[in-house]
Amino acid sequence: MTTASSTASANGDVFGGHGRLGYIAPSTCERAAREFYGLAPDGVAMLIATLPIAQLSDTDVDAALAGIATAAEQLVQTGADIVFSAGIPLVLRSGIAGNRALRERLEEVTGCPVGTDLEATVDAIRAVAAERIVVVSPFKEELHTRYMPILGECGLQVLADVAMEYDRQIEYGKLPDDAPLEVAQRLVAEHPDVDAVYMPCGRIGNALEISRWEERLGRPVVTANQAMIWWTLQQFGVSSPSSVGGCLLTRVGGS
Repeated sequence: MTTASSTASANGDVFGGHGRLGYIAPSTCERAAREFYGLAPDGVAMLIATLPIAQLSDTDVDAALAGIATAAEQLVQTGADIVFSAGIPLVLRSGIAGNRALRERLEEVTGCPVGTDLEATVDAIRAVAAERIVVVSPFKEELHTRYMPILGECGLQVLADVAMEYDRQIEYGKLPDDAPLEVAQRLVAEHPDVDAVYMPCGRIGNALEISRWEERLGRPVVTANQAMIWWTLQQFGVSSPSSVGGCLLTRVGGS
């Protein structure tokens, strides 16, 4: 398998000349794209493929999983150096072992490094020296409750969690950026021994506001899009030129 550094061009004047991420979104990805280009350095680009998850149902998730390898191949064929598979619903359908198997299958079909939402998130939380977390998700309670034990299996201690009880992607996209922050403030106040706040789902929150959120919460904040951006910068060995993306983005390269 080739590495990101060996496939990425050194010519920063070319679109994605320092590296191109192939991003597989479970649905639309307007927030992920906005936040990526707000935090990634010049010369790092994002190629996007979307999957057909309109509602968080097993039917939609199965359809997404059926097409994910084709999406990954198309991204690499159009210039992606690395691939990232986003979406917690995909994890819930297959579990930790299935998520690992999916990554390995995508690495096999693309021949390049592949990251997943779950693995990048867990690594990101560990990178900010956190173990005890509170979680704010937009999901319905049933899906949210299925996710919490998976975080525990990954070695994280969930002190408290809130499901915001949304079911459809269109509802996520209409949430104000600060909606999960208001919930997080209450959870941190109730659990002062918490190490960090985690917000899954790339369609809530705003990674461009994380430094401000961390000041208000007094804790590191990890969001889905921020973890994806951090993973990408790690792969290409570059840092974010912005100071607004939270303490995680200062830890590129294990610093």
